[in-house]
Amino acid sequence: MAQRVGEATVTQAAVLLDGQALTLTLTVRLATPGDACVAVSSQIALNYPGLTDEIAVRLDDRLYDGLYDGLAAAEGPLPPERLRMQVLALDAEPPLATILTPVNWNVVRELGDQLATLAAAGVLAAWPLLSDPVQA
Repeated sequence: MAQRVGEATVTQAAVLLDGQALTLTLTVRLATPGDACVAVSSQIALNYPGLTDEIAVRLDDRLYDGLYDGLAAAEGPLPPERLRMQVLALDAEPPLATILTPVNWNVVRELGDQLATLAAAGVLAAWPLLSDPVQA
């Protein structure tokens, strides 16, 4: 079966509650066929240098939310051969550790919301690209 892949990189500028400005760039990949046994799988394999595990888990959770928000907003049916969604890369300028030190949980929550919006935009940008088969 031919593999279909859609990959998109999206960028967003944000100003957080505390007045800090940053630019976020996120790369999302959609691929079929996906993992066996599930219709849709998602994976986020990011490192967050300088951030605690507690913050990283919260940011990952919001990225997962964004992936599924984007999928829910995508036009057309799910691919019949299963779908794998991945966040391949996240870049922030300035780095997230400088934005989130010291820890302000309201800023962490707002940053998570920004990441969810960006992940949804990534899925929507990559979705139309799934129509091009690539020989596996």
